[in-house]
Amino acid sequence: MINTVNTLRPRVISLFLIIVIIDCALLMTGCHHTKKGMDISTNGFISDSCYQAVLTIEPDNPQSGLVDRRDSAYMKAHASGLRQLALENLVDYCTAMKERASMSGKSGGVDSRAELMAVLSGIVPKGKTAFVYYNDRGAAVIGYQFCRLNLKKKIDVIINLQDENSIHSDQNAGGKQ
Repeated sequence: MINTVNTLRPRVISLFLIIVIIDCALLMTGCHHTKKGMDISTNGFISDSCYQAVLTIEPDNPQSGLVDRRDSAYMKAHASGLRQLALENLVDYCTAMKERASMSGKSGGVDSRAELMAVLSGIVPKGKTAFVYYNDRGAAVIGYQFCRLNLKKKIDVIINLQDENSIHSDQNAGGKQ
């Protein structure tokens, strides 16, 4: 009996350590964010590490039947490239944030839309489809998410809403807690 307990204890401890290491890895990569239900309306950051683009893709032939409209919209969405559409959505978001900041006196950062697209496509990871539903017109409404640790702060630095040193100080403060 004692021999069985002694052989099980290292296995249980090893399993526990593996679970803790995997959980820490998920938290540090930004892949894990808490969901308090499905958010199908937010077009923007749903956390500091996750941006969600809500894309509406209209069907090619709106006069056809319901199933044909839905199939058409779904196929059109995937043919047009969801990542590219979501990146364009993110560029629109950044442009709007930059315009809002310039009204309050801040300026600088990446100026042209093409340059912003190039910079963002380099730092934004491959995304994932979070949800798909169809509206009353048969259009596909797709939630596409980019998740990366401190993504919002990195983008704020690119469009010059935040100083780059503040990211490093936030990371250092987070490591000391």
